[in-house]
Amino acid sequence: MNKAVHKLNADLSRYSKAQKAEKSAEGALTKAKTSEQNALKSIATQRQAIADQFQSNPTMDAATMQKLLAREFALGEKQVQVQDAFAKTSASDKATIAKDKKAIASDKKTALKDLKPAEYHLSLKETNKDRKELGLKALKAPLRQTNTGGQKVVDLAKKYLGKFESQLQREGVTQPCPTNESCANFVTSMLQKAGAINFHTLAVSTLNSDLRARGWHAVSLKDAKPGDVWICNGAHGESHT
Repeated sequence: MNKAVHKLNADLSRYSKAQKAEKSAEGALTKAKTSEQNALKSIATQRQAIADQFQSNPTMDAATMQKLLAREFALGEKQVQVQDAFAKTSASDKATIAKDKKAIASDKKTALKDLKPAEYHLSLKETNKDRKELGLKALKAPLRQTNTGGQKVVDLAKKYLGKFESQLQREGVTQPCPTNESCANFVTSMLQKAGAINFHTLAVSTLNSDLRARGWHAVSLKDAKPGDVWICNGAHGESHT
């Protein structure tokens, strides 16, 4: 995998984990709030019941009154405990949420910085998948890096028009190979001399895999630019370049 793509994938993985962590903390806070509200509602109902008993029985005996007052006091203590427990839990959850939000912002910033270098090596589908995750608009065409050295390769190759590969091998322009003719030999020699690549191959299939391993990727003919490598798929796979 291309280094830029690998780095972006790592960024997006951290970004996704931070988002899930924040969502989990938000869920915990909501659950705690609901639990507190239910507990306070239950306490309020019980306290109202005690108040109703006092109102409905103004001549209740001292023992019953003492029992109800004790119950009212216990419910008051319980209410304070519930509120204190929620305050402690919510403070912890809010701190976690704040930490997760900070991580999300940082991870997104890093991913956005690493997105463009990776997009040069991604298909349109892969690019738009990553852009969607980062909240960006989809692209209509793959992002291409400016091929500043492409014309140099073309100009260099034009110098040898009209010469056979066997002659170029004898002159040392291309590498010696078992056969007199090798399109991959010529193409890689031109790319190498122009500084576009730092390797050499004699086989089209090897050229294809070696280029892809170094971040080169397929584009449509309408997006092709000087210096791009054209590979013809014959009956037995790649057969000409």
